[in-house]
Amino acid sequence: MKTIKKTICALAIAGAAAAQAMTLEEEISSTYQWDDMSVVRVNKEPAHSFYICHESAEALPNDILADDVKGLFFSAPYQSLNGTWKFFFAETPDAVKPEFFTEKFDDKSWYDFAVPGTWQMNGFDHIYYANIFSELIFAKDGSRLPEYKDIASRDNPSIGVLKPRINEIHRQSGIFRRDFDLKNFDGGRRYFIRFGGVKSGFKLFVNGEFAGYSEDSYTTAEFDITKFLRKGKNTVALQVFKFTTGSYLEIQDMPHTYGIIRDVAIFSRPEVFVRDYFADVSLSADFKKAEISCDIEIENRSKSAQNKILKCVIFDSAAKPFATLIGGKKIEVAANSSKKIS
Repeated sequence: MKTIKKTICALAIAGAAAAQAMTLEEEISSTYQWDDMSVVRVNKEPAHSFYICHESAEALPNDILADDVKGLFFSAPYQSLNGTWKFFFAETPDAVKPEFFTEKFDDKSWYDFAVPGTWQMNGFDHIYYANIFSELIFAKDGSRLPEYKDIASRDNPSIGVLKPRINEIHRQSGIFRRDFDLKNFDGGRRYFIRFGGVKSGFKLFVNGEFAGYSEDSYTTAEFDITKFLRKGKNTVALQVFKFTTGSYLEIQDMPHTYGIIRDVAIFSRPEVFVRDYFADVSLSADFKKAEISCDIEIENRSKSAQNKILKCVIFDSAAKPFATLIGGKKIEVAANSSKKIS
């Protein structure tokens, strides 16, 4: 049994689905992601437990307080992409042009948008308060769209319930663009882009190439973008959709606004890294002691098998080692695969 004080955990990610090979023009005009219930992610990393990566145990901070949370993604190996992005609001899909996502597009006339933020709070579109029904089932005059006329019927449900899709009048999107500089790009590491939250869904483009798609507004979306990057200047662009078929699961009782709503950061990992972990804790009756077991998933993104040594250590609030759960275990991970360790 181990006595537990305040703790700090530091760990990391992987996975991905293959995207269809399309030209940029075809990708921009396609609806196979956001208007298809069967597609919720493309090239997006599988979800994992929350953690912050550090370069070494010596780099661990002392106890993290509430005021420190806003700076979690501002130190190595993270490079924050919060700040000013260029923004264009598209009322219809026809207003979105392929050149918006290329590196050489001139976006100087676009709106300066502070990320994280929502476009409603920047004067675009309108805020919609949903109590029971989402805005996407209504026409502009407030009447129900024909495909949702009998939405509450159990005997004869509307086609919009049986086969959800986004009506043409609700296909607004916001285009976000910005450049960033990778001065210390290392070809031997994997580079990921991390979006803490984007509502409702988005296509991601890096240096003019389609890099992935994500739904689920309030779950972190991470993408391995290593193959799209280069040393020096790079360009990232998003098409953020106001509604996707995933919006049917996000009709919470609240005012709804849209955009890049949480932190954005680039970060790098070695080719072999901790992708996920799960710590199971059993507390004593007096809450003074605890028994901990830990499951860890190691990812190898290299082209050859790798031998590593795994340690799992708990640190106290002063960043001092407090308890060792796994002490120097030798592991071998096959090429382009993962292994779970208990």
